[in-house]
Amino acid sequence: MRKDNVGEITVKDALILEYGRSLVRRFGNDKEQYGYISGKMRQLGRLLICLHKLCGMKVSLHPSMFQMVVSAAQECYDMNHTYGMPSQAIKSGQLLEIVAEVKLAQALERCDTDAAETNTQFIKLCELEWTQVSATPLRNLSECKQNGVKLLPLTEDVVKLNEHLDSEGSKHASVFEQQSDDTESYAA
Repeated sequence: MRKDNVGEITVKDALILEYGRSLVRRFGNDKEQYGYISGKMRQLGRLLICLHKLCGMKVSLHPSMFQMVVSAAQECYDMNHTYGMPSQAIKSGQLLEIVAEVKLAQALERCDTDAAETNTQFIKLCELEWTQVSATPLRNLSECKQNGVKLLPLTEDVVKLNEHLDSEGSKHASVFEQQSDDTESYAA
């Protein structure tokens, strides 16, 4: 984990650490996945920083706080309604659902039905209402794909390549003919 403000917040939050542990268990201590795990944890840390800026208090994944979470995600990833990191804004909703599922699993292990119901409601809200955050980034990604420039080779370059391949092919054809003659004499 990089030593910056996001890294400090990330390693101090118990829920993010538990999410990281669940990823490590899932990948079976595969060291190649540590960068992926660290990236996911840092993404949650950035969202947590935005939440702290917005509400200035201890934040929980509670259905009553959902609109605050949406506002924080929009503030965190929205750069003048262009979403500088559109895929991150979309993925943050998925990460929040996963973290809520981690909390749900912990509540079920403790037989805490109230906490389990609260986390189930938060997950359902994420599934139903995250489009408030993801609609614009999805549109931006689509526009970027449509506006992307694809350079095609010039006709002259294709003709040159074809001529070169023909000349190289004819050079090597005579070599193959000689080899086939040698194999026939060898077999006889």
